[in-house]
Amino acid sequence: MGTEKGIGPYNLKTNKEIATRRAYTALIWAPILALTSCLGSAEKTASATSELNLLVGDAPIDSLASFQVDVIEIKLQRTDGSQTVNLLNGQRRLDLLGLSGSFSLVGIAEVEPGNFNGVSVAIDPTTVNAIGKDGINVPVTIVASTGSGDFGGVNLQLNDNEHDSLAIDIDLSRSLSDDGAGGLLFDINLISHEADGTEEMDEFRGLVESIDVAGFAFDAAIIDDDDNFGNIKVVIDLSAVMLDSSGNVVAAISDFMALLALGVEVEVDGQVSTNGKFAANRIRIEDDIEAVVELEGNIISYDLAANTIDILVEEIEKGEDLADSVLATLANPNLVQISWDINTKFNRPDGLSASTDLAVGMEIDVRFASFAAPAPFLASAIEIEDDDVEYEGVITLIAGDLASFNLELDSDDPSAGLAGGDVTVQLSGGAILYLDTEEEALLSADDLWVGMEVEIEGALTGPSGAMLISPSEIKVEPGELEATLDSVDLGGLSMSLSAVSEDDPFGGDTVSATDTYQLASGAVVEYDDNQLDLLGIASLIATNGSLSIAAQGVRNQSGVVMLYHLEIE
Repeated sequence: MGTEKGIGPYNLKTNKEIATRRAYTALIWAPILALTSCLGSAEKTASATSELNLLVGDAPIDSLASFQVDVIEIKLQRTDGSQTVNLLNGQRRLDLLGLSGSFSLVGIAEVEPGNFNGVSVAIDPTTVNAIGKDGINVPVTIVASTGSGDFGGVNLQLNDNEHDSLAIDIDLSRSLSDDGAGGLLFDINLISHEADGTEEMDEFRGLVESIDVAGFAFDAAIIDDDDNFGNIKVVIDLSAVMLDSSGNVVAAISDFMALLALGVEVEVDGQVSTNGKFAANRIRIEDDIEAVVELEGNIISYDLAANTIDILVEEIEKGEDLADSVLATLANPNLVQISWDINTKFNRPDGLSASTDLAVGMEIDVRFASFAAPAPFLASAIEIEDDDVEYEGVITLIAGDLASFNLELDSDDPSAGLAGGDVTVQLSGGAILYLDTEEEALLSADDLWVGMEVEIEGALTGPSGAMLISPSEIKVEPGELEATLDSVDLGGLSMSLSAVSEDDPFGGDTVSATDTYQLASGAVVEYDDNQLDLLGIASLIATNGSLSIAAQGVRNQSGVVMLYHLEIE
């Protein structure tokens, strides 16, 4: 959020806030980028091997649009203290903020079986590139380019001929800090855990190498800018969205299988299962446009009359050398103007699209058959990656009937200038309203307060000065405090706090020791890697006396401060 507590102008979490969130970051909070490893045959031996997907992600930083880096080394640590060789067969450039809630498949590895308790990751410090939401590069000083992390006390056992996945979270909220001079310090910090096979993956591109018509499956070589990073078997789900090379939906899976041919390039979305196969829920046969450059970014503005779009480039997906050389001639290479004509193809994940579907804040993927200055650069194809755009801001007014509220967009939100004032957020459309804590507790409209920070997914419509958002999801930023927990009332489920210091607002007045505090139903209380209930807290107080805590929650309309996540130091 634009007013989120943190270090310097980049809204980094304080150490206390980081500690409160630590256990949850790798699993749910992070828009996680996955490196299912560009792993080749680095660990091959004549003996049996097991396959391992490595998933690399990050925790988000709200005021950065992009954080790009080349990962050059990944090693697993065995329980005897030894390490594997480097499992990467080539360095990979990743945008750690390029995804939202999904993983990116970049390869498969063969690893010698064993028992592992940690992982190390190294990056090339010369490749780090941080871009602010204003499109300006943020200077980054590298403190440490290699980091290691254990698996939270649960070892990873790889057996002969077994397939497994490991998620590695490069936690930017803990890796970055303010350098005091307008830039950032980067000290790589990892959290890792065994993936369970249900993680949603970002799309990957592959070349069809063999086809199993009867099994609705095919083998694909995973490619990235024409480099091959391994092979995987893709099984098409019977309910998958299937698109031909023109972007038309193919209804029958048998008809789609007939369109596949060896060497055909496909784009696939879905999940990596525990048996190593990729379960596709969306698959598209790529068109015959030979793109020399492919850019991914967010729409800052667009002009339907002039057929132009200004985008903040988050990632160069293809033709990096050419794109870099051309963009270097512009005043700001991160902000790029593109154009379209009658030959430009518009697509979205579920089929054909059009220029009228564009919206500020949308993430789009743009391909170019040629790429040369000056701008605007003519696009051959534009794909809308996600219809739901995220907007961040502060509630300034709540309607008396709770049917809507007014939102002041954060100044660094791309739509702030377009909005021309507060935006009306409608609450009558069945939007999911929840608190941004580990529990993701559901809230109701009467839990909202003026001054609350929220993040909204939905469509922004209407003229400047009178814009509306019909949200699909509203995420409320929780209040955060530090305090001394003196006692608990088991009957009333309440707690007595002293020395209360509010870090982020809970709604209403600033919280203090005179407020009533309750542990919400289903709340998580963490102490020394264990979870406690109210009885456990009472027992701990009886043994140790008053406790220092960090907590997250929200004040309800009865004035009670409900705590949903509490960490005892």
